[in-house]
Amino acid sequence: MRFCEKCDRRYPDDYSLCPQCGTLLADRPDVVDRQRVLLILRGLPGYKIILENRSFQNDGKTVFFDYIVLHEAGIFAFQICDSYRFLEGNGKLRYWTVQERYGSKSVFRIERPVTLLEKDHYTLDSILRQHLFTKSFAFLIYPDDSGLEKIESQHLNQMLTISRMNEILTSEINHYGNVYNNDDIARLNRILSNITIVQEYSTLIESVRAKRHSKLPRAIGVFTVIALIVAAGFFILWEGDYADSYLPGYTSTANPSAEHDSVQFTIVPRYGQLFAVFSQSDFDSKASRLGFEKFTKNADGSVSFQIRKDKKAEILSSICSVFDNDVGQFFKGEDIPNYTSIRTDDHISYIIFASTSDLTSREYDYIFELISFGVLNATVNRHPIDEVEVTILGQAGEHLRTIKPDDYVRQT
Repeated sequence: MRFCEKCDRRYPDDYSLCPQCGTLLADRPDVVDRQRVLLILRGLPGYKIILENRSFQNDGKTVFFDYIVLHEAGIFAFQICDSYRFLEGNGKLRYWTVQERYGSKSVFRIERPVTLLEKDHYTLDSILRQHLFTKSFAFLIYPDDSGLEKIESQHLNQMLTISRMNEILTSEINHYGNVYNNDDIARLNRILSNITIVQEYSTLIESVRAKRHSKLPRAIGVFTVIALIVAAGFFILWEGDYADSYLPGYTSTANPSAEHDSVQFTIVPRYGQLFAVFSQSDFDSKASRLGFEKFTKNADGSVSFQIRKDKKAEILSSICSVFDNDVGQFFKGEDIPNYTSIRTDDHISYIIFASTSDLTSREYDYIFELISFGVLNATVNRHPIDEVEVTILGQAGEHLRTIKPDDYVRQT
């Protein structure tokens, strides 16, 4: 926007002189009025604690939120974005064209803003999940002249202006109701006080000119990460001693093995179908790499794996965090363009937030990988296979689809 210092009035960017007094207009871009944001947050219904200007580090990356609201209905995290304005973008484009609001006003491209937001949101969520069940939401806040009116996207409920904040947040609160009591909120406040640093706000551009890369190397990288995730699935939540356990009606078993004081797990033929693509050489290779004593596809279609108990601590110490780390790597590629976040509390059921219900074939392939991964975890953790599921939600939390192992197996 252009601004007349004499008349104290704003005009569009294509004005150079004030129509009222003829004064040369100054360039004064709108910024988000942080005081008004704070008043809106304080005015939301329900008990809450508001944290301002919080940063924390995870895996060498610094994550910053301007506001984190610990509320009865969940955790609401906000980032203010007044360093650029939109020139082009929509829900189907991975990279959006924006213009710097200050300085040289250079034009550059950034990854879809909500995708960038969800990466930070996932990091915050992952840390909090270590201490307490989390129901959390993340939002971007833009000035009124940010160009959001040019954008067509299902993400718009996460991309706010002050004029839309109260309506959208009140709707979320009314929809989700009372998730946390006052003690929960106090506990969350203590946790975040320990892991975050109060940091002065500074205007930062989220990304410089984003570079595209060849899809083939990315596809190879994504395949490698999937292999690691599936491998990690055997162990991430493995607790207790299963030498004498038996699961009646659970479609999987864990039985003692006399050899080396080992434990053997078996997935019944119905769900062994999920691993039909593996040849025995594939199983042998994975067994060698992971330290399994045996990993086999049986004649009846079931799948068995055998592990020495004395290796459990060694494996747990090195693989526990693989899933959370590797999911973050997925979002650096281009093979899952419609996913904005992937979450799990137990590595058995998963929630995917997606920008559209029209997913690509690669995105559906990844859901199959998560289902397979969940079946392995359920087997090791003595959970019923029918608890494994991938739920796909839209950006506003609306249910799009739930996929379970039975959707992939032949009915017999």
